[in-house]
Amino acid sequence: ELEAKKFDYGLVLANAFVKGMRDIGYKSTAYALNELNDNSIQSGARNIHVAFGFESANKSQKKIDMFAVIDDGHGMDPMMIRAAVVWGGTHRHNDRTGFGRYGYGLPSACVSIGTRYTVFSMVEGGDWHKVTVDLDEIEEHFKNANTTIRAEEPRQVEPPVWVRDYIKKHFKQFRSGTVVLIEKIDRLDHWTTQKLKGDLLKDFGITYRNLLGEVAMAVDGVDVEPTD
Repeated sequence: ELEAKKFDYGLVLANAFVKGMRDIGYKSTAYALNELNDNSIQSGARNIHVAFGFESANKSQKKIDMFAVIDDGHGMDPMMIRAAVVWGGTHRHNDRTGFGRYGYGLPSACVSIGTRYTVFSMVEGGDWHKVTVDLDEIEEHFKNANTTIRAEEPRQVEPPVWVRDYIKKHFKQFRSGTVVLIEKIDRLDHWTTQKLKGDLLKDFGITYRNLLGEVAMAVDGVDVEPTD
């Protein structure tokens, strides 16, 4: 089958690799989101929020439809956003001064929760740009084409209205930062909003208890408190 598709025997089959990364085995939803929190802290963020999003048809809002991890760090220029969605796409290779060293955390965390993720980012004085990765599109591409799957070109697009409204409500000022939006969620520890919210607040409070004096964190508008 590979020969028929004129496969060039590159060391990674994109769709198989991504499926494998989905099953990488984070201990919990909180552990996966901690990858994104760590990136935010390393970007110099003073505030990090995990916001819950809901489809218009989900009027009860008892179950979460999407996540947005929002920070007010230094942000990324457009081409760095493109690099950030790629496994291994980091400027911190072998950097032992922070959390991330290999550039696997962001994409791995996102696909462990849902099948579509978008990174929006803005540097101070710049505009929002975004890059999206959709696993369904990757699968479709693999079935119908024998060309390399590449991260899309960055586009100048603002985050969804609900994310912008959340930023206006919960951030005193927002000159730069990053939003990681995870959609098509299909893997969560808990599907009820309140249960998952409680677990995240508790986990973040324990994990980041020694850092909460330097960076403020919140889950759906509720502050994370340090927990011994």
